[in-house]
Amino acid sequence: MGITLTIVGGIVIISVIAVIGDIITKTAQARPSADQNAMAASLKLLSDRIDALEHQEAERESRIAQLEGEVAFTTKLLEEKHR
Repeated sequence: MGITLTIVGGIVIISVIAVIGDIITKTAQARPSADQNAMAASLKLLSDRIDALEHQEAERESRIAQLEGEVAFTTKLLEEKHR
């Protein structure tokens, strides 16, 4: 009888420890840690930076297209004057 109680008691203690460990693990994972908050903030900053760079690139592309048009116009004027 003593051996049975020892075995059952051991199983119960191991199960209780496993349940407590599981609860602690789940609560720790449910709360966002400081690292996750920092990573979210970093991702937001990087996303904003990418948007700003894309906007700058679009502005530069439009300026380049405008300059190309002006150069083409100037070239045509110069060719007509030399004829």
